Amino acid sequence: AAAERLRTAVAGVTLEEHPDLTVTTSAGVAARHATMAHYTGLVARADKALYEAKRLGRDRVALDGGPTAPLSGDGATLFRGAVDPSPVTP
Repeated sequence: AAAERLRTAVAGVTLEEHPDLTVTTSAGVAARHATMAHYTGLVARADKALYEAKRLGRDRVALDGGPTAPLSGDGATLFRGAVDPSPVTP
């Protein structure tokens, strides 16, 4: 929920110097699970989710599939999906 609020807030930003430019945010979200021995696993899953959000078209939040999801594979096996699958329209 926090990542989606951030994405929405950034989508409303207008740069005074370049009002014709659109600002977007993509985010990858992952939760730490008891099976993760070190924070690097959490960072790796969040990073994979970020790249999935970008692959899906940017300006969205993608969620990691959890501790049983493989760190490799297609989007259907690695991610539950985007929080908001449609791009923001200003």
